Amino acid sequence: MYSIEEQEKIDAFKGWWKAYGVYVWVAALVVAVGGAGGTFLHQYQASNALDSAQKFLDMQVTIDSRNLADSQIALKDISKGFSPNIYSDFAGLKVARLAYEEGKVDLAVENFRRIFSEGLSDDTKAMAGLRLAAILIEQNKIEEALEVLSSVEGGAYSMLVSDLKADALFKRGELKEAILSLDSALDQTDNTSAWRSIIEMKKDSIESKQ
Repeated sequence: MYSIEEQEKIDAFKGWWKAYGVYVWVAALVVAVGGAGGTFLHQYQASNALDSAQKFLDMQVTIDSRNLADSQIALKDISKGFSPNIYSDFAGLKVARLAYEEGKVDLAVENFRRIFSEGLSDDTKAMAGLRLAAILIEQNKIEEALEVLSSVEGGAYSMLVSDLKADALFKRGELKEAILSLDSALDQTDNTSAWRSIIEMKKDSIESKQ
């Protein structure tokens, strides 16, 4: 199993390649055989994506320094250009996370909402939706949180959706439904996963309150 940070890096590369890999391939082919003016658009898009990639790496230094104001400026710089790019989504996720950790919850919610509704990949949209739902649950906005979770694509994220749904249902006092949701999460969790122990402890705690 990958850590969250490792998975984010993998998803970032997969998302970038899905969006721009064809343009990089075309640009390389043009260099090899000698391209004409008709290939300019493809080359420009590849260059734009790679430029955004470098800006994303530079922004990580700003994030690590916990400078939220400069991180927001860097995010705007990454997001502008010829076309939307996957790096603006991942930069937005990181800025939102920093904003939350710095107590700027409204700013975090704003960024998570934007990526959840406008993100370029299902992965970034799902990650934004999960983090948005977690904040909404903290704010006791249970109905809105459940609505967000119902819109998150399943697959690799279905276990996390079930886990967060249980948190929301528990806060609403629906203990039986929360336990069923945790059972669903357990069914989708590997026996060796550390997350499984957390889910089991949640379930035991809720069952003790019935």
